[in-house]
Amino acid sequence: MVVNDISEGLQNVKQISQRMVKSFCEILSMTEKLDFSTSSKLNNTYRVSIRENEETTKSKGFIATAATSLWFPLAFKTVFNFLKNDKTRYQ
Repeated sequence: MVVNDISEGLQNVKQISQRMVKSFCEILSMTEKLDFSTSSKLNNTYRVSIRENEETTKSKGFIATAATSLWFPLAFKTVFNFLKNDKTRYQ
């Protein structure tokens, strides 16, 4: 019985993570959504999307999502390992 609960829990986590990634990717495409793009002094672009919540399981309201990108003069593996390590991540 516990094994089924764990298996069901893992399946639920997978489903919600897939839904979150799909939703985030759809928001980044900014189709049919309010889109506010601005640039900072360093030419980094910030994207903000505001949309109405369409999920019937959630309360009515708006969802704001912001995204930006950074460039580090390091190999991606170095950055990934830095962020992956919980002892260095806070720095």
